[in-house]
Amino acid sequence: MVNRGDIRGVINEKVVTEVLKVLKALKDKDFASLAFSLLYSSFEIVPKERYAYEMELNKGKIKEKDLEHLATAKALNLPIIAYDKDFEVVEGYVTPKKFLETSGSAKYGTEY
Repeated sequence: MVNRGDIRGVINEKVVTEVLKVLKALKDKDFASLAFSLLYSSFEIVPKERYAYEMELNKGKIKEKDLEHLATAKALNLPIIAYDKDFEVVEGYVTPKKFLETSGSAKYGTEY
């Protein structure tokens, strides 16, 4: 959907860093570089400066590992689309299944 331009894909710097770190460890830096090119061409990569204020405002409201993701969504006024039950307490959280149902897109057979 992102690659077709049906929806706007947004990720933060933390996601990019984590993905590249894992891919370098699993494969090599060339593969990680290729993955970065795909991420860069498909998603808006939000620099930490754009969501740092929201991180301060939301500190303690969610697990530390999820704080940057919450802050990014809040700073850009976007929903959080994820399979993470830690976000269930957050306004604007939807599972991918729920997002697809509410957007009128194809539905997939999943319980969560």
